[in-house]
Amino acid sequence: MGKKIVNSIIFLAGLAAILVLTSHFLKPNDDVYNTNGVMAKKEEFQKETNDTIDVIFIGDSEVYSAYNPMQLYGNYGFTSYVLATSAQRLCDTYSILKSMYKTQTPEYIFIETNCFFRFGGSVDDTKDRFMNFVLNRIPAMKYHTRLKNFFFDEKTKDHEYMKGFVLRNNVEPYTGGEWMQYTNEAEPVDECNVEYINKIVTLAKEHNTKIIFVSTPSPECHSYKKHNAVVNFANDYGIDYYDFNLVADKIGIDWSKDTRDGGNHLNFKGAIKVTDYLGKIMKSELNLKDHRNENGYEKWQNYYEKYLKKINEK
Repeated sequence: MGKKIVNSIIFLAGLAAILVLTSHFLKPNDDVYNTNGVMAKKEEFQKETNDTIDVIFIGDSEVYSAYNPMQLYGNYGFTSYVLATSAQRLCDTYSILKSMYKTQTPEYIFIETNCFFRFGGSVDDTKDRFMNFVLNRIPAMKYHTRLKNFFFDEKTKDHEYMKGFVLRNNVEPYTGGEWMQYTNEAEPVDECNVEYINKIVTLAKEHNTKIIFVSTPSPECHSYKKHNAVVNFANDYGIDYYDFNLVADKIGIDWSKDTRDGGNHLNFKGAIKVTDYLGKIMKSELNLKDHRNENGYEKWQNYYEKYLKKINEK
C-alpha cells in the first residue's frame, strides 16, 4: 500500500513537472482569445517567403469564406493572404498582425468589421475566476492543442496554396429579406474593442500600411446600425470603408445559391463574385503590382495551377 502511494506521488510530481515545462514553450506572448487558432495561423503564415505579400485580409470566418487570394493572383497578379480565424476577436487580430510584420510589410490590410461587435477581451477576461487561476498557472492545460500540433503537423494540405481561403460549396439559402434597413442609430462598440482598433491602426501606421475596413455580405451578421458605427470609426481615422452589404445586388449575390448556411457565410460561388468585385476596385484604385511571371514569385504560379486543378474537381 505504501509503495503504491509513493509511486502515485512520483507520477503526479512528474506530470506536474512536464506541465510546467511545456507551459513555458506553449504559452503565447500576447493576450488572445482563440489561442489555438491564432498560434496555428501564425505558424502557417511563417512559411511564406519574406516580403512577398502585398495585401492581407484579416478577421473572422466571414473573411476566409469570401476573399480568394488565388483568384486575385490569377486575374491580376496580386499577392494576398487571408489571416482569418473562427470568431476572431480584435485582441487576436492585433496579435496576428504583430507577428505578421516580422516577415511581411503589406501595402494594404483589409479588416472585416464583424470583429468590432464581438466580445473583445482575451480568454483571461472570462468570468470563471477559478478556471482562470488554474489555467494561468498551468498554461499547458489552456494551450493543449498547441502541444498536439507541436509534435504532429495537423494543418491541411490546402493551406499553403489556398493562402488561408476556405473553399466550401454547401448551399443553404437565405430567405429573410432585406437586412440593411436605413437608420441613424449606431451599434455600440465595446470599450475594449475601441482600444484594440486604435492599437491596430497605430501598428499599421508604424509600418506604412494602409488599412481598409470591409463588411462582407452577411444578412445574419451585418446591419445598418453596424454600418453607421464603422463609418464613425472610418471618419475618425481617415480610413476607407467598403460595405459590400449595400451593394450585394450590384455584386450579383443570389441569396438562394451563394450562401452556405442561410445568410451567415458565403459559399464558393458567392466568394467568386465578391472577390471579382473587390479585385476590380483593387486594380483601379490601389496601384498594386502584377507579380505574374516575375522572378521570385514562381511558387505562386505553381499554387495557382494547383488551385485550378482543385476547383475543376468540384
